[in-house]
Amino acid sequence: MTTTLTDMIAEARREVEMRLRVYPYRVEQKKMSQEAADRQIKIMADIAEALQRLQDNLPMFKELAKQKIAVQYPLAAQVLEHFPDAEITIRETQESLL
Repeated sequence: MTTTLTDMIAEARREVEMRLRVYPYRVEQKKMSQEAADRQIKIMADIAEALQRLQDNLPMFKELAKQKIAVQYPLAAQVLEHFPDAEITIRETQESLL
């Protein structure tokens, strides 16, 4: 099973909602401080927001990656020109990195 970015965003949002429901009780029961509850809710909300921003900007990141490939790997750029939806994986050996 593949986990998509959309799945991760939805799960992070569900987690925020669960924390908003559960943490007040935990604070009331002295199992968690209000400060810890606020911090953990904020962190998960920030994770959900960061994932959403990544998804919103994914087309731009893909375009930047294609531009980098075109400069560094001209033959790969030709493949992308003829097959724009192709996914290319570049593997470099240790020797080529030296």
